Amino acid sequence: MNIQQVIYVMAVNDYHSFTEAAKSLYISQPRLSQAIRELEEELGFEIFVRNRKGISGATVKGAEFLRQSRILLRQFSALESLKERNMSTFHLASTLVTQAQDAFIKLCKEVSNDPLLNMDIWFCGCFDAATRIKSMASDLGVVAILDDQMEEWLYYFKSNNIDYHELTSRDVTVTISKSSPLASKDVIMPEDLRHYTYIAEKCSRMNDLSVKMAALLEKMCPEARILVSNTYMMYTLVSESPERAFTFEPVSPSPETLEKFGLVSIPFGAGITAHLGYIHPAERRLCSIAIRYLELLHKELCIPFVPLEGSSL
Repeated sequence: MNIQQVIYVMAVNDYHSFTEAAKSLYISQPRLSQAIRELEEELGFEIFVRNRKGISGATVKGAEFLRQSRILLRQFSALESLKERNMSTFHLASTLVTQAQDAFIKLCKEVSNDPLLNMDIWFCGCFDAATRIKSMASDLGVVAILDDQMEEWLYYFKSNNIDYHELTSRDVTVTISKSSPLASKDVIMPEDLRHYTYIAEKCSRMNDLSVKMAALLEKMCPEARILVSNTYMMYTLVSESPERAFTFEPVSPSPETLEKFGLVSIPFGAGITAHLGYIHPAERRLCSIAIRYLELLHKELCIPFVPLEGSSL
């Protein structure tokens, strides 16, 4: 048995799916299944109850193994934080906020000469970001949460030993082309978008929108939805379809992004507020490269930066 096998097991348990867990771990599904089978053979019992769709839960002994594994990962994380890091290692999970992407790009430029560079960014929704933090697959997560879901998410973070730090809260905006007939409006109302197409970027797994947002989309454009694979394509489609395309933003894109694609962000008149924050394991100090990323992210968001107490700078 090794720590990697434990991480694999916890990922499968969090996602309730070998396929989704494999995606989050950047490995193939057959490799993940084989690793867990080998662990079960070594333990002498099955950890998961399997069915045609994947898994339906844990066995009795499997549940105890999962409980002990969660404790082990917390202890392992604490030991890792004591280690001197000679490698520029930083794994980020982020929702689709352009400032988070821009800060990561600037960080990569700063450390690009490091021969031991090991960094990645994983675009995902809030649940996947939290799951990656729990399984130690990511050091830091940037999450955007709608106001009516905030209380539930704070409870979820606390229950899973995850620290949440709010960066900013802002009203949701609508991003459209500068050439759009709606571009001159001070506020865009739901009825203004009735015949428009909603463009969104598809993450590793799309989170469900809140009931409030889903209901609005159902009224405005029940069939007109396009999911694309990256931010560039999303903004290009919005820019080149001024008569009919838009996207929602929890935080308005940076001025540079708006200028690059010929877009404008206008307040959405439905009174929906989004909270942008970052998450990390509660018992793990942030390393210097993670702290530097947060400093760059604060600059991108034009908000003051105060280093976390107890973090390694």
